[in-house]
This record gives sequence, structure tokens and C-alpha cells, in this order.
Amino acid sequence: EFAEREHEIRGCLVALMSAKHVLLLGPPGTGKSLLARKVCSSIVGANFFEKLLTRFTWQEELFGPIAASQLKNDKFLRKVEGYLPWAHIAFLDEIYKGNSAILNSLLTLANEGVFHNDGIPVKTPLMSIIGASNEIPDGEDGLEAFDDRLHIRFVVRRISDRSAMKKMLASSSHQNTATITIEELIKAKKEVEALQIPQNVMNVYLDLWNGLKTKKYGVNITDRVFKQAIDIMKAEAWLNGHSAVEEEDFEILQHVFWKDPAHKKDIYLEILNTTNPEKSKITDIFLEVESIANKVLKSNKQSTPAEGIEVLGKLKEKRAQVDKLIKNMELGNKNVTEVREMLNKMNKLLQEVASNVVGIEVQF
Repeated sequence: EFAEREHEIRGCLVALMSAKHVLLLGPPGTGKSLLARKVCSSIVGANFFEKLLTRFTWQEELFGPIAASQLKNDKFLRKVEGYLPWAHIAFLDEIYKGNSAILNSLLTLANEGVFHNDGIPVKTPLMSIIGASNEIPDGEDGLEAFDDRLHIRFVVRRISDRSAMKKMLASSSHQNTATITIEELIKAKKEVEALQIPQNVMNVYLDLWNGLKTKKYGVNITDRVFKQAIDIMKAEAWLNGHSAVEEEDFEILQHVFWKDPAHKKDIYLEILNTTNPEKSKITDIFLEVESIANKVLKSNKQSTPAEGIEVLGKLKEKRAQVDKLIKNMELGNKNVTEVREMLNKMNKLLQEVASNVVGIEVQF
């Protein structure tokens, strides 16, 4: 199993069911390629294409060679079997390293699923492209149009939790334990397309659009992305077992609207402020508690027990606020799974401060 990669795996499923594309952004050695291959190999009967892009990659390597037998008839037909226009799902590693001619030639295929073979538009079976990169384009590479087609985006970080690292080290293989057939996936995709967005939910989405576009981090969110995000929310709703899109399904958009990773947190909080104010407040409190606790733990040799007791008191007050907010969420029948995970992490931080700085044991 993959440790600390639940959001990325779910995002790939959402992309497949909404005919959208995924970007996995992160340093080498974080399992981006392995994760992409795992998702692809889990779809029984699907055509899979994989390619590492470089600035020297030729179109023939992506779209197939020209059929020599057709040249005498002045036709430039490509043999696409085994190449990208033949695939249901594709993995393009180092996706931004491809030259501009290659990436621009991917635009129509990525956006409309259409490939022009000898000038004739051909509908392809492509459902999703998973792209991986160690870095994002700097804005001067002329790749903005292609970057806009990578709809669901993740920053893949190195494993941070000790138990997660232990789980990863103990894993001897990544054999598929769960699969889905391409026929089942196509059926699910049709069900996703049939989902509706109630008018009251659409009004909330318009409120979110208005909030994002007025912020400095919203200037690069194009109208196309706002439109295509609706399909992504439908797929998220389907996975959540909803018969129509609900406000809870907006959370997937935290992986859609950012271009610069530095703006991820701000965009997520904007989404929560619009759809789930209690969770937004809990997230703010959690980040504050995490910062305070980590600071005092790092300097615990310089901190006196009295100082530790004062910090511990502040943290307990913050925890009590979170408890109250969770109860309000439960009364409103909102999903509290993630906020309870935050509360559990807060409890662990409080226990560490109490034990390592104050010298007492506390239980919650």
C-alpha cells in the first residue's frame, strides 16, 4: 500500500470518472511514477501508454510512426496502436520537459480527446493523462495553455509520519488488491455525467467563484477551469455516494484551483469559508496549535516548566474551541472525519508538550 498518498489516489479516480487530467508535483523519490503505474494497472482491459518526456521527444514517440505504405497515396496516417491516441489512460513523466511543439500538439487531445490523423479528427478513448514533474513552469516557457489542462493537482511530499514510513518500509510489493474493469469505469463515468447540481449549491459555487477571483491568488484561475471543475465535483459526489452535488463535494477543489503551491492553503481556506465555516475555523486553530507546539518542543531545553504550563493552558483552550465546533458540525449532519483526525493530532501534540516540557502526563 502507499503511505500518505490517499488524496492522490482518490484524485486519480476522480480524474478518470470526469475525463480530466492529473499533475503529480514533487521531488524525486516520492513514488510519483509508481503511484501512476499502480492506478493504471488497476484498470483491467484498459490501454495504457507511458512515456518519459525530454526536449528531444519526437511526435512519433507519442502519436506513432507514419504508415509508410500510405505515403505513396500522399497520406500521412500514423500507426497509433500502442501509442497515446490508442490509450485509455497515459502516464507522462517529466511532463514539462517536453518541448513546446510536443506539448502544444497535446492540447486538443487533452482537452477534447480528439487526435488529428492526416488532418482528419479522430475521437480517442483517452480518459485521463497523469503527468509527473519535479517542478512547475516558471511562466516564461509558454506552457500556460497546457498547464491549464492539468486539472487535478497534488504536491507529493516525502513521508512525514513515523508510522507511515514504517508501513512503507514493511511493504514488499505493490500488487493490485483491488481492480475495476474498463467497462465498469465507463459505466461509472456515465452515471457521473448524469448527476445534477441543485440551484442552491450552484449559488454557493458562484459565491466561491466570486471570492476566488477577487483575491490575488485567483488571477490565474481561468473560466475554463471553473467550468471543468463542475465535472470534477460530480465525480467526487459520486464517490461520496451522493445523488447530486453537495457542498461537501467542493473540497476536491482544493486540488484544482491552485497554480502556485504557495497559494494552496489560502485557496483551501477560501473554499472552507464558503462551504464549511466550522471546518475552516478548526483548520485555522489546528495550524496555530501545530505551530505553537512545535516551537515550544524545539526549544524545550530553554523553556521552564512554568512557561510550558502557560503554553499548555493556551493549547487546551484551543482544543476546547475545536470540541465545540465539531459538535456544531455534528448537529448540522456534516462529515467530521477529517476534523476528528485534526483533533487527534492536536491531542498528541498536547501530550508531547505536557510530557517533554512540563513533565506531566495528560490524557484526552
